[in-house]
This record gives sequence, C-alpha cells and structure tokens, in this order.
Amino acid sequence: MVKMKCLDLKLTGQVKNTSEGSVFIEVEGDQDKLEDMVEWINKNPGFSKVTSIEDHWSDATGKFDDFSIT
Repeated sequence: MVKMKCLDLKLTGQVKNTSEGSVFIEVEGDQDKLEDMVEWINKNPGFSKVTSIEDHWSDATGKFDDFSIT
C-alpha cells in the first residue's frame, strides 16, 4: 500500500521492514506531497497499525529514480 500511495503522489524512495519490527520509509518529492504521505500514514491505512511516527526532514538527494520495496 505504501508503494502504491507513493507512486500515486509521484514520490520516489524506498520502504523496508527493519529487524526491530518497524517499517522504514524514505521518500523524496514535493513538500506538499510528502506532507500528504505523512497524513495518510497517520490514518493507519489498510491492515497497518501505526503507533508512532518519527520523521526527519532534509533536502532531497536525488538518489532515487522510482519507488521500491527492499
């Protein structure tokens, strides 16, 4: 679901599960679309249960050409 939402918002980046059981999402794109993504995640999409979000904002690096699940 995260990948589909990022593609819909035309964001690039990656999503992956961590060994600690959390999910790491790194995305780049227009700030308003990034804010839409954070809002969407906060609404607990699909079968997910979001208990907390740690976000870090920085300038885009341009290292992503698309969005992938790793």
